[in-house]
Amino acid sequence: MILRILLTVLFGVALLTPLVAQPQQSSITNEVDLKKYFEPKSITRLEWELVTFNIRWQNAFRFDADYIDSHPVVFDAQKLRFHGRFRVAEKRYFNDPYPFFELPRFRREAILEGGVSHLKTILGQHFPELLVNPSLLYVEFQFVSSGGGSSVIARYDGGMLKLSE
Repeated sequence: MILRILLTVLFGVALLTPLVAQPQQSSITNEVDLKKYFEPKSITRLEWELVTFNIRWQNAFRFDADYIDSHPVVFDAQKLRFHGRFRVAEKRYFNDPYPFFELPRFRREAILEGGVSHLKTILGQHFPELLVNPSLLYVEFQFVSSGGGSSVIARYDGGMLKLSE
């Protein structure tokens, strides 16, 4: 019985050895094609922190929660500030009885300020300077109509939220 098990294992190893020992042609081709992506590349700490943040930030908001959907944050090197964007939906779900633009102004402002507040909290963990310097963050809230057009309905700039009405 033990001899049969040993022979089965040895036979299996003998069959697999050529597969392991010789790289397949497609692996060699893939290695050549992808070689440039394995070269080291230096990035700034700001770039690294921003990538790390955006991984956590992805899908932090969704329409069905509170009308807004978060998008990646970028750094505007010319203005030396972070630029965030939210997409605003008219409805949280297809038969929502409370369309965003029919909500009272204070409720719409609260929804948008909640998005900015959450963004500042998470982004501030990576860039604490943001929490004390409101000029480091610029945010746009963009509404995309069902016809495909879009418009900026609000901006957060210099610590102030301004609706475009």
